[in-house]
Formats: sequence, C-alpha cells, structure tokens
Amino acid sequence: MSDLATTEVGGEARSAWIYRTLYLDNHSIADNFYCPFCDIRLCPNNIDKDGEISKAPHFSAKWGPHINGCDGTPIVTEPHLRDQPRSHYIARDVKHPEVFTLRPDPRVAQKSGIVSPRDTSINAIHQRRENAGSLGLYKPSTYLLQTLVQAYNSAWTAAYENQKEKPKSAPKEVAKQILQSMPLALDKKTNYWDAFIFPSTKDHGTRRIYKGSGIVEEREKLFYLSDNVTPNFFVVINIQHVGSLRGYRKKMLDLILSAQQNQLAIKWYAYGSPVPHETRKLLRVDNLDLFYATLIH
Repeated sequence: MSDLATTEVGGEARSAWIYRTLYLDNHSIADNFYCPFCDIRLCPNNIDKDGEISKAPHFSAKWGPHINGCDGTPIVTEPHLRDQPRSHYIARDVKHPEVFTLRPDPRVAQKSGIVSPRDTSINAIHQRRENAGSLGLYKPSTYLLQTLVQAYNSAWTAAYENQKEKPKSAPKEVAKQILQSMPLALDKKTNYWDAFIFPSTKDHGTRRIYKGSGIVEEREKLFYLSDNVTPNFFVVINIQHVGSLRGYRKKMLDLILSAQQNQLAIKWYAYGSPVPHETRKLLRVDNLDLFYATLIH
C-alpha cells in the first residue's frame, strides 16, 4: 500500500488524506489514480466512504504490481529525515495527517491534452523517487477537523485490538504511545495525544482540539453546545449568514440544526482556545471546517 497518488500520469502527487478531505468536503472523487513514479493505476481505499473509517485511507496496486523496483514511495536518504519516532503497536507505512491548515482557495480545473507515455525505465523511476525524497518526508495535510478526529480514533481502535491479543496491556497506555508517536502541527508542533483535550483540562492559552458531548441550544442567533462533564463550558457557533454554506460546512450545520430541533445529544470536537465570559468558558467557532460532530442516538 502507498500514501501518494496522482489523478493523471505525470500530475501532482497528493496524499490519500488530501483526497479523503476533498471527498468529505464535497463528495468529489477522481475517476482514476496513478502512481506518481511508475504510473501504474492505483485503487483508492477508505477514501470515498462516508462517516467514520477504521483504517487510514491509502492506495493499493490492485490491478498489477509496481514496476521496475518501485513501491509507490519516495526514496529518502537523509538519516535525520528517514528515522522518525515509531510505535511498535501500529504499522506506520500509511501516514496520518500531520499538518492542519486553512482551506485553500478553489483550484481552477485544467483540462490536459493527450498525455504521452512517460519513461518508466528503472533509472527514470528511481530518479523520480529520489527527487521526491530530496524534499524530505511528505507530511499529509488537511483542512477539515473530521480527518484529524478519524486518525485520532483509529489509534484508539488499534489499542483495543491490541488488547485482544495481549489482554494484560492497558488500552489507554497503548493509545497514548501510538498518539504520542503521531506528530501534528497545529499553531505549534505537537502530537495527537497532546492535541486532543477535554474541556475540564486546564487551559494553557494555546489552541487545541476540545472534545465533549452534550446538547444544542439556540440563543440569540447563536448555537450553544454544552458538555456533560463541564457544565460551565460551551462551544459557541454563529448561525448568521449561513445561507451560502456548502459541502462539509453545510453538513455540520445541518447536523447541529437536527440535534437542536430534535433534542438529540451530540459528540463534538472543536478547534480553538476558550475564553472566560462571566462564569463560563466559551470556545467560539466561526469556521465550521474547525468543527466535527456526530449524533448520539
């Protein structure tokens, strides 16, 4: 399996998590994917699936193996780039999102003409892989909080699966080791273990991914999302000027509306830094890319 693919021979190599992000945002999926180095056709896995996924998105050589020594990955020769912290509990050949970014400007689709077959000799493929590796380790990015949540939850899934094989192992300690080995750049460099926190956690003034569950109330054109464990903590979402929302943002808004109208509890995640307001702490979310929730039935 591999993490990188292009949507046309010789095109830009992008990670499976980016294609997953685009699918979650607007259900877009390319007709075909190709290896960036040896040009064979690749099969997408866990990319065009709705809801939670148990394993990371990736590409497989379903219709034929890579050719002439290629394995679908760049060749990284620098030791300090090649040797990264690893967890022995989880395979690290498929990457997780390491960078949380703002949504990029829309791309203008470029219709390419007929693409001539490229040189796929051993030397040509090796050179492409070395050129990619010279840029350092590829760090998959995403602009949707949902993808970070799914990567986070997959580590917990792996921890509980490990307990089935090793009953004496504590899932929390296993999950902690996995998550600490998964780097993540928010405002600053951190890891998945330190990035996700509960509302009850002492606020150190840095932006983190808060997680909780509660109900939704509407107050003066604002949604207030409560937390069952921390009564004075609320995620606040402005519902004015939402008519133009599309894709992922509209999906999140519709979920919040459904929870409020049907009095359903939700499990929520929100990225930011809470601020004191009278006797409460408020985490304001102005961009729904930075929010993710699921209904609790």
